[in-house]
Amino acid sequence: MLDEYSLRLLAEIGVDVYLPRTAAPEAGHVVAPADMPRAQIVPDAKRVDRPIEVGIVSASSQRTKLLAHVGIALRFARIRSAVTDVDAVDTIASMHGVVVLGETLARTLGAQLPAQRQDGIEWVVAGEPDALACSAIAKRALWGEIKRLSRAFAPPANDGGARR
Repeated sequence: MLDEYSLRLLAEIGVDVYLPRTAAPEAGHVVAPADMPRAQIVPDAKRVDRPIEVGIVSASSQRTKLLAHVGIALRFARIRSAVTDVDAVDTIASMHGVVVLGETLARTLGAQLPAQRQDGIEWVVAGEPDALACSAIAKRALWGEIKRLSRAFAPPANDGGARR
């Protein structure tokens, strides 16, 4: 069963979630998020106060739809993100991670950041925007890296040191 946050994300991208008629909704559970007006869909209250964790950087400003889809994928992985300007090196240096579209741009950004700060940032280097838009393999690789980021940013499990 999907949690409420996942249902809201699916509603934002227009996916209808159907439940069997015999299933009784739980208290506070969203039954049909697609029926909600889009103005009522708000980000998770636990995540609003958190700063932007990951910047999305691309040299190609013509692929705004692709950048928006990368942002949606990051939100689905529960990572707050924002598209960041290539020239905003100070902003990128203050983030916990960065998704860079293009290896050449990643090398350029890496050269502009101090070495200590480079080590403190979780880097995801995806293919060039044009190649990423056309290649399912590149998209799958990017999704795998986004999942790695979500694990890196996940709070540590507090199970008292017990291993299962």
